[in-house]
Amino acid sequence: MTRAMQLRLFWESFAMMIDAGLPVLRALNTIINQGWGGKFGEGIRQIAEDMQGGKTLSEAMEISKLFSKTEVNIIRAGEVGSILEVVARRLTNGGLFTRADQYLYFYKNFGTLITSGVPILQSLKLSAEDLDEPLQIAIMKIYDGVKEGDGMAAPMEESGEFSPMEVNLVDISDKCGCLDAILLKIVKLCEPLPFNR
Repeated sequence: MTRAMQLRLFWESFAMMIDAGLPVLRALNTIINQGWGGKFGEGIRQIAEDMQGGKTLSEAMEISKLFSKTEVNIIRAGEVGSILEVVARRLTNGGLFTRADQYLYFYKNFGTLITSGVPILQSLKLSAEDLDEPLQIAIMKIYDGVKEGDGMAAPMEESGEFSPMEVNLVDISDKCGCLDAILLKIVKLCEPLPFNR
């Protein structure tokens, strides 16, 4: 079996199990028990051991050298944004972290940080990490707008990266001071369906 075939089979198996609700470590151990041999099998076993030792999946993957930097970054984004099942499915299609995933990752991550009490400027900066350049630039423009006291909605609209629905909802949050609730609403509205971008 070629390396490309091994990777595809691994991601298909992993995505199916994560989507079914299995914890990451259990999913890995199930894959290991399917009889993977050679260097790839040894690498997956090492990832599982590193996770048992306290590493995150992305950290263990990076150490293993089995996966590309792109794959590691996609999994890291999935961990941070709590959308691991989404990005795992994307990896079965060749490692594409789509535009829709990027927005969902941003809103989930940003909302989690805000709800946890992290200041808005710090939350914006942290949420921009690991995103593609156009969205990252747009988020940093929002950062500048908030820093200057202009709120989030105006720079969101100027960037052209966000839909009118998103801008209007965030505009409401600027006025009512209910950003955490609005971010959760955006995630719920957008999560079941592909973003129309």
